[in-house]
Amino acid sequence: MGYTQNVRHTLFATFVFFFSTSTTFAALDLSKTNLPYPDVVIDSPYALPISLLTSEGVLEGNDDGMFRPNSNLNRAEFSKIAITLGFPELEHETYAARCFIDVKPASWYAGFVCFAKGIEIVSGYPDGNFRPSREVNYAEAIKMLTEL
Repeated sequence: MGYTQNVRHTLFATFVFFFSTSTTFAALDLSKTNLPYPDVVIDSPYALPISLLTSEGVLEGNDDGMFRPNSNLNRAEFSKIAITLGFPELEHETYAARCFIDVKPASWYAGFVCFAKGIEIVSGYPDGNFRPSREVNYAEAIKMLTEL
């Protein structure tokens, strides 16, 4: 298993651990779980966390209905997941602004990223950019989750 796989397993395990502290996660039965994505099979190690976090509104699939569980997350996507996980009732649109040079207020992720910046869960690069499309690395992901 390569580094990317280890990161992916660790991130999903972290999501499940974090989420299980506030729900009755242990009572879930995967055989009764509805997987909304055709590319996530029931015997996948990601099936239960993906199903659980989708049902709670933390995860969403892509516009084409696929989830792409083997794709890496970028910084914008992970910021959205972390903020939604930690602040499920947050009306993120109210935080949309130009909090970084490369974060446009109209972008789907602006409210999540700017809120995360405001509570010091994320920080940008010295040049003032956030680089939302850059793949989130392990250290960034763990920092965001532990700061929650």
